[in-house]
Amino acid sequence: MGKTGRIRWCEWCGDPLPEHQGPGRPRRYCRDSHKALAYQLRRDARLLQAMGVAEIRCDVRTQDHAPPRPPGPPPPVAEPKQGSLF
Repeated sequence: MGKTGRIRWCEWCGDPLPEHQGPGRPRRYCRDSHKALAYQLRRDARLLQAMGVAEIRCDVRTQDHAPPRPPGPPPPVAEPKQGSLF
């Protein structure tokens, strides 16, 4: 709980934040990586808006960003070519 007596939550993942103590602003994110991800999302949204994209529908906070794989066995993995770095 903060100075107001209520629990604050991370704006990215929803985990509870530690109690704010001392001067300065209270935290908005539980990890620096969540703060960076939120900034990148805001930045990308501004860029897309400038490009004229009207709406983006996705939840970036989900763990699985890939589209669902169709049922069945996984596709074969290609062998690297000779001389390839990877």
